[in-house]
Amino acid sequence: MSDRNSSIVRERLGLLDSPAGDSSFAPRHFEADTSSHQQAMKVLVAHNFYQQPGGEDQVFADEVAMLREHGHTVIEHTVHNDSVAQLRKLELAKKTLWNQAAHDEFVQIIRRERPEIAHFHNTFPLLSPAVYYACHSEGVKVVQTLHNFRLFCPAATFFRDGHVCEDCMHAIAPWPAVAHACYRGNRAASAVSASMLVYHRVKRTWQDEVDIYIALTEFSRQKFIEGGLPPEKIVVKANFVSHDPNSSNSHPASTFETIGGAPTIVIGPSPTTWYAIDTSPLRACVRIACTNVPWPRRKTSTVRCRWSATNTWPCRTCTPTGVYSG
Repeated sequence: MSDRNSSIVRERLGLLDSPAGDSSFAPRHFEADTSSHQQAMKVLVAHNFYQQPGGEDQVFADEVAMLREHGHTVIEHTVHNDSVAQLRKLELAKKTLWNQAAHDEFVQIIRRERPEIAHFHNTFPLLSPAVYYACHSEGVKVVQTLHNFRLFCPAATFFRDGHVCEDCMHAIAPWPAVAHACYRGNRAASAVSASMLVYHRVKRTWQDEVDIYIALTEFSRQKFIEGGLPPEKIVVKANFVSHDPNSSNSHPASTFETIGGAPTIVIGPSPTTWYAIDTSPLRACVRIACTNVPWPRRKTSTVRCRWSATNTWPCRTCTPTGVYSG
């Protein structure tokens, strides 16, 4: 992609570098933006829903709502992993590598709706990277949010057997994930995920068929660069929430961090407010972190505690949010 095309995509999405050249930018609030690069546009937003609802699903919904509140026209296209049960294993494997039906459907949608930009959240396994090619064949720029590390890790987590694992990122092919049955504890399923990565590495899909990647933090941006994505194509945009769900304060939270659809952490309006899903593996970590403060009241499935954001979580993990501790 030329520098000019990259600039066009960045401008149309509001992904403009700071004067200092920093690729990151502060998450926008819901107030209207009347600047010239925020003129109304038509965007196709696509997402492959998971069987168990997760952070990516919520981000998809929130970003669609935000775009519409800003006056943009949004065409939603979604598929759901509940339909996986209806597919034979070989058929699912083929669709994971290249779903020709999804490719053809996107061509039809684009010809009918004529969006300027296609923004993808999750394409695994039912949409497949074939949809990128459909967009480019019709002259539509492609944006992909990097919610997890699936491009370099079949399990998408960089985490195995209780420790950080980057074996597949540094391997010629991600076969360590197959040996360890990293995806769903199943070697066959791990082999399909790994094969998809190898196939599209060979085709240079990740380098050539995506115009802009959105990383959630500078930490994850650096990981994706280390894995081989073009640095000039990766910008940083934190996730967000429209309001603090546990407070009457309507000021938007500063960031919304998700960990591959599993534990979710939110840094709220003040830098000392942390949230974690209390059914997640981080529940024990939250309890440890909150030892010296009253245990917070509960609201739905969320727990709340106040803890200095400068302290290290007493657990060991690697996430797109940049938690590398232990």
